[in-house]
Amino acid sequence: MTPVTDKKGQGECKRCRELGIHSRTWMCFLYTVEGQEGYYCREHAVEMERGRMKFGYSPIHDPLEQHANYFGYTLGDFADTAQQLCDALNICHKEGVLTDDEYNTAVSRLNDMVLNNLTEEED
Repeated sequence: MTPVTDKKGQGECKRCRELGIHSRTWMCFLYTVEGQEGYYCREHAVEMERGRMKFGYSPIHDPLEQHANYFGYTLGDFADTAQQLCDALNICHKEGVLTDDEYNTAVSRLNDMVLNNLTEEED
């Protein structure tokens, strides 16, 4: 997600327009999203950016907080809890307590929780 700096005047968020929301604003308040055409308001740019983030939940991946930091986010107070849940899921799956389907469902829920708890890192 990159702020628009090379355009002047006004524009509108492509996603807002698709949803029928009035979004006319100065270009300096819009963003581009890598791999997407058009300009987006901050809310939709962040939403799209989060949707592209892929967290690894297996034991071979970096800790969740470290992964969030790589994208410029933090899990804050939820970081330890998320990592403990991730570790517990992996142990339960490895020991046969969870089937593959149960593990995938639980990881999907954990991923939703992680994405909902992301906040931008302070500089």
